[in-house]
Amino acid sequence: MKRTKNDTRIVLLGGRVFPALMNTLTDAENIKKLIPLTTRQSRYTVQDFQNALSENLKQKCILLDDPYIEAEDIKAVENKLSNIVNAEKGPIAIDITACPKIPALAAWELARKSDLSIIYVSAYSANIFRFNFKDGRYTIDKNKRLRLTKVKDYLSLYGRKIRNNFNIKWLRIAKPEEETAYEIGRYLISQKEYGVKFLKFFRCIANKKGKNDYLMVTALDGGNCKKHLPKDKNEVKKFGEIFDFLQGKRVIKNLKFDLPHNISFDIYTQNQSFLNGKWLDYYVYRILKDSGLFYDCDYSVGIPSDNNTEIELDFIGIAQAKSINNWVYIVEGKTGKPERKKSGKDFDTLSAAAYLIGDKAVVKFFVIHEYVKNIDEQSKKNLENKAQELNINLVFADDLEKDDLIERFEKPKFQPI
Repeated sequence: MKRTKNDTRIVLLGGRVFPALMNTLTDAENIKKLIPLTTRQSRYTVQDFQNALSENLKQKCILLDDPYIEAEDIKAVENKLSNIVNAEKGPIAIDITACPKIPALAAWELARKSDLSIIYVSAYSANIFRFNFKDGRYTIDKNKRLRLTKVKDYLSLYGRKIRNNFNIKWLRIAKPEEETAYEIGRYLISQKEYGVKFLKFFRCIANKKGKNDYLMVTALDGGNCKKHLPKDKNEVKKFGEIFDFLQGKRVIKNLKFDLPHNISFDIYTQNQSFLNGKWLDYYVYRILKDSGLFYDCDYSVGIPSDNNTEIELDFIGIAQAKSINNWVYIVEGKTGKPERKKSGKDFDTLSAAAYLIGDKAVVKFFVIHEYVKNIDEQSKKNLENKAQELNINLVFADDLEKDDLIERFEKPKFQPI
């Protein structure tokens, strides 16, 4: 498609912003100045749009003192646009992808009179139409499609490079090892509350560091761990079954099981890290990767921030939508009962990461491997209030089975604007 270099781009907002945002990001090199306008009724402000831009485009973005257009007054919109056009020099294009019909008609009428260009991204085909007006007539360029490809390509639009942080090498070596990791995650989820209780007990007795990447767990580790001991014969039996399963998968070895009196086993510290929480990252990733919901996704990745640090995300994915209203998902996972300080930090991580790569155009999930009924009312209320404040979707252990998890991601409570 022929593009006019260094044009002033007016972006009209008020509806689904993501296609217009992506078109702006991918066409950044052709934009000299960027002027967003929005309807007064829209929840998405011009400041939100600016926050969702790359650093390069933020510098080109001009926020007017009065950035509003009327949703149902075609003449008022045309006058507003005309004043902006008259004040600008050089080529001007108006993107009507994300605005209601009446402002779009006003932009079209003005373009017909003033030899401007109109840009529209089709939600049906993902084609980018550019209507180039001359003497009241127009020609159409539609040789380009708006298309998200890989996670790394999306991040590159914001000047970010993806880095894999997953420190368990055996998960990255070959397919058989990854399949084993997935089977362990599925098994722990299938054990429901016993899986949650077992992991609390495991983390307590295996919280030491081994020598030469190897840890020998030879006894109950003091009185602190006794509170996590199985409470009855049925729990003892279930714990034994989980330990046997892990030994069968070669996560632990030399198991001697005699609860509630004693227990011993050997474990590589990389497997210890896996059972301490990394398993949830990989489990969520595999469920979502195999669901068909995502065109591309990755897990346990680092995103460089602006202060020379790195924000770690447990999952990031580009949704495979039937239209081009693709959404970007990021996920943080937590095993065990959420603590107020740590949960707040996880929420801050999600919000900080989202701000770097699209802000309110990003879907955020916080996945917790704990059942709702086991969280006290005040802690639950604090979680829900904070999540609502930051537009973060919560998923508890109640919804971690495959079909339930997929449904939660198909229909997020808090969607991007």
